[in-house]
Amino acid sequence: MFVEESLPEYLVPQEYVITMRESMLNKCPVSSYEQVCEVFKKELGETPDKVFDEFDPEPIASASLAQVHVTRIHDGQRVAVQHTHMTDTAAADQATVKFLVNTIHWLFPSFDYRWLVAEIRESSPKELDFLIETKNSVKCLENFHKLSPHIADYVYAPEVHWSLSTSKLLTMEFMDGA
Repeated sequence: MFVEESLPEYLVPQEYVITMRESMLNKCPVSSYEQVCEVFKKELGETPDKVFDEFDPEPIASASLAQVHVTRIHDGQRVAVQHTHMTDTAAADQATVKFLVNTIHWLFPSFDYRWLVAEIRESSPKELDFLIETKNSVKCLENFHKLSPHIADYVYAPEVHWSLSTSKLLTMEFMDGA
């Protein structure tokens, strides 16, 4: 959950954080069930009702690039299924950031965040690929066991169901959280 205190004021003024939180971050789009089915058909060849024993078409969470559904796999285990949506807007989002950063720099030359455009261009494809994300999760756990064994038992990542996961669809152990 995004909280106002999560960004230091030297990066983003508090007024911007509050405005973003109120106008954008709590109003993310939700894909229709038909759109969800399209992702599943493309990625796994079947609709969610064929892949899972139960599938709640209402997402429990939605962000700008993905949303999460709770479901049950055939052995009865409850899992979280995250799928990308709105990825077609990624190019438009990048163009918007580039325009805003360049405009602000033109108006206020000392405010130079043009490096952010290149960073977003490089990182976006990686963030849109769930297989990269899950491999990083596995690597993170391995690193804790190797480098910080004294705290490794306190670090956990949900189990990934690899046969039900692709670059656009991620199925993992469901964990209640706050």
